[in-house]
Amino acid sequence: MNNHLFNTTAINFHLTTRGFGSEIIQFINILSYGIVSGIRINLFSSSWNSAKEKGWNDYFKEMPFFKLKNGCSHSFTLIESQLSVSFLRYIYVTYMFKKQGRVKLSKGGGKYLYPAFLFYLNALHNTIVLKNEIDIIGAYGSDFDKDALDRWQFIIGWGNKDRVINVRFLDNDYYCLSDLRVALAQYLFNNLSSEMNRKVDKLLNSNPFFKSDYIGVHVRRGDKLIKEAEFKEVDKFISLIERNSNVIRNVFISTDDYSVIKEFRMKRPDWIIHSFTPESSKGHDQASFNNKTKEDIFSEVSLLITEIVIHKNANTYIGTASSNLTKLISLLRNKKETTISLDEIDIDMYNGLISFYAS
Repeated sequence: MNNHLFNTTAINFHLTTRGFGSEIIQFINILSYGIVSGIRINLFSSSWNSAKEKGWNDYFKEMPFFKLKNGCSHSFTLIESQLSVSFLRYIYVTYMFKKQGRVKLSKGGGKYLYPAFLFYLNALHNTIVLKNEIDIIGAYGSDFDKDALDRWQFIIGWGNKDRVINVRFLDNDYYCLSDLRVALAQYLFNNLSSEMNRKVDKLLNSNPFFKSDYIGVHVRRGDKLIKEAEFKEVDKFISLIERNSNVIRNVFISTDDYSVIKEFRMKRPDWIIHSFTPESSKGHDQASFNNKTKEDIFSEVSLLITEIVIHKNANTYIGTASSNLTKLISLLRNKKETTISLDEIDIDMYNGLISFYAS
């Protein structure tokens, strides 16, 4: 691959304060890019908003070394010590992400402004320690570092476009990027941490609902509707459920707004509707979520992972592809005919994974 942007031997990818679905989707982007390009991926997860004690290992096992088909070695490394991160990144990630929740940058001054000497130390540290490694922390820092924005936009664009590849991953050959991304997503969720596996198994095995056929539905409300997605009425979800199944009336609903559950039950009282959404839920707000205690965040993310597994196993899944959770679930299911979206997205990576019913 013509590596015009990442003239480097390693990418340091930082999990930060975005939503869980966004973090995992972009991590899969980075991993697939590293595998195809033969670049080492270093994951920094200590400052992840979802971290409790172990960062990545709170939820997932470590990834193994990969061997590319052309004989080159590609490796994935989980790094919990932040001493190897540039000094600027260290300050930015550990303080601004963890303490401020939502970061506002100011070029003119104020407590968010990076002093000039930090840039000097950052450049010096990169030269001495990181050499030709680069950091990717989302688009954060792009007000001061245009390359940071370029790197982020490049990796998103690269991951959104399906393409022909020729790599080997865990003893299987892959010739299509979407197939590799499916394999990566499924590998991650087949290798949950021991604690996460116990939590998932306990919830699923103790409830007879999940031993029968059911339809999975994800309805996103909250801050997602501010800029990134359109509001979709419950009636449209009901219509799609009835169009795609004349038999199944067991419906599992994951949502960030309990009013969605109430409306489903009011409009279809004969359906068996199951949900873990608490009555207090009134829409997800990422900034508020980031300010919760580690214990509360761990509990919520653990439940979210359980819901993702439930949707993966559903006979039919209905959601909105503008949601990163639906993108992730589509990779885990890899069943276009029974993975349905109420909205369309202009990302050809998912054309073979999701059936679009835009309305």
